[in-house]
Amino acid sequence: RDVRTAGLTRYDYYAQVARAAAITGFDGLFVAYRPESDDSQIVAAAVARTAPRLLLVPQFPSTVGSAVYAAKEAVSFQRATHNRLGWAIAPNADPEDGARTAEFLHVARGVHGQKPFDHQGRFFEVKGGGFSEPLSRAAFPPVFLQGADEEALQLSANAADIHLFGDVPLDELRGGVETLEGLALAAGRDVGGGVGEHVGGIVDGD
Repeated sequence: RDVRTAGLTRYDYYAQVARAAAITGFDGLFVAYRPESDDSQIVAAAVARTAPRLLLVPQFPSTVGSAVYAAKEAVSFQRATHNRLGWAIAPNADPEDGARTAEFLHVARGVHGQKPFDHQGRFFEVKGGGFSEPLSRAAFPPVFLQGADEEALQLSANAADIHLFGDVPLDELRGGVETLEGLALAAGRDVGGGVGEHVGGIVDGD
């Protein structure tokens, strides 16, 4: 029989999924971005205390707003959860999306890592930004990007910590990994790779 009370909300369901993921040994939760569903970052924050071991990786677009304020939100999340936040930037059909994402991450890392931080760019402008202690001691979240074309791989080589490939044939995956490694080497960076495959979600609408 259904023992759920009238006071249960969608967020109680999210918490149940998070606890199940922790119990079954998952390392983290990827909270997909969907415009018609609950905000992925709010969902991640809501379940963080429910599953105190998991890495929480909300996905959101770089058009979400100010890169400076996004960095401050990340710092607050990290301080509340002992550095268990990751960032997944949602792909966008806008042809300028890659440039905006790159600048978004540059500004967010800049205000996180130095003070004062100044930036005058195409999408963002910052004067005297940066965090003081204790906020400046929080770790910047690892950045997950995705995509299969060379533009997406180049963006990851320049700005991601981990690139997520889709569910593709092994030969195509091998070629993508080799391309990513070459681009990252040329950029003087080390970028990890992973495969993203949908196995269920916690942000489906009611």
